[in-house]
Amino acid sequence: MILDLPEPWKAIGNVRRILRPGGILLTYVPTPLQVHTLSLALQETGNFHLIRTVESIVRDWEFGPQSVRPAHRIIGHTGFITTCRFSPDPRPYIPWEAPF
Repeated sequence: MILDLPEPWKAIGNVRRILRPGGILLTYVPTPLQVHTLSLALQETGNFHLIRTVESIVRDWEFGPQSVRPAHRIIGHTGFITTCRFSPDPRPYIPWEAPF
């Protein structure tokens, strides 16, 4: 399930009713405060595990006759993508761990 909402934590109750066991929830929000609120709400349910957030950054590239390089100017970030897995049986939170 994909949610692009300003307050996705308010939809968690409905998500829990709709997702199948092992289902993946993906959310997109633009600010760190939204990610923080969402992550805490997901953990508190006991139904969402392996919660992972990545920042999506957009950077333009310049192509010349003899070169390819990133643009010298980057303007901020575009947003945060959070993913997690659903378990219908509440259990202690299982964190996501980087594979390296």
